[in-house]
Amino acid sequence: MHLTRHLQIICKPRPICGQVIGGVRLTKARGWQVTLVLNREINRGAFATLFEVSPDVVVKLFRKKHLGNLERPHDPKVAECIVRAVWDCECTAYEILKEDPLECPSVDHYLNRVQATDVIDSNGKAVSPEYHLDCGYSMRRIAGEPTKWGALKPALRLQATEIACRWARLGIRHLSDASVFGDRTIESIIDFATVDKFDELEQYWHEHGDLPPTAIQTWGLSKTD
Repeated sequence: MHLTRHLQIICKPRPICGQVIGGVRLTKARGWQVTLVLNREINRGAFATLFEVSPDVVVKLFRKKHLGNLERPHDPKVAECIVRAVWDCECTAYEILKEDPLECPSVDHYLNRVQATDVIDSNGKAVSPEYHLDCGYSMRRIAGEPTKWGALKPALRLQATEIACRWARLGIRHLSDASVFGDRTIESIIDFATVDKFDELEQYWHEHGDLPPTAIQTWGLSKTD
């Protein structure tokens, strides 16, 4: 695969703990480093922006402000926790499935966790502060138009149900936002995660004024005090 000159493979991705950003200790993934340009933006979702980095490769990079309907907590560390949780749970889901011989073909487009070195607009101005630069992942570009999980044709619904049951046993619980490629059979699936409801993190913060211990442990975050 030919990648742009901005993209450098530095090592195989494995989570390591210890980096501190804004007073928050987090899990950082080693992987590719890439410079992203806004005029090569493909799509913008609730949490992340999809960029083209070559004709064959796209990068999904998570923003600090999302477009979802959840009321954002006032504490920026909690808001960051939720975004990092979404990113990590998506990557983890892909990584689990890639190691399963039966499931790997439908997620073979997933390549690697990514750290962006910079995000610039069409005039060369840096807009990196709008993004979590270490919260990205890369995928091969998939041909065709995707169909949302909840709008599948009747002929694909049985296969989708079977996939959901198998994936649930592997710990993949969030498929409601997934998109599917394939007409007569499901060939590729994107946008799924191991955790189904991230708003529970926010509800816990509203009730207790801090992050739940499981979130602190899972994503390597410090307490908010």
